Amino acid sequence: MNRWWFVFADDRGRQVYPDWDGVADERIAELRAESALDDPFLAHLVEELEIVGGAPFTDRLAAAPAVPRRTGLERLVHPEAGEL
Repeated sequence: MNRWWFVFADDRGRQVYPDWDGVADERIAELRAESALDDPFLAHLVEELEIVGGAPFTDRLAAAPAVPRRTGLERLVHPEAGEL
């Protein structure tokens, strides 16, 4: 599993990230910045996420590109430890 799949296709992603919308926006920015557009593996991942992730993925992908953050925090909620 990768971080894009976890955020957009795994139901646990919304439970783990209390700031899910911001994390989802950041993952799309990273996907664009860190991947070659002609990469066949990226194309396959995007095709799968368009189906499984639906509008939360496709709407963000279609939006104007953003630059990924280079610093910051992500809050996580662990099922046993609580908020981290």
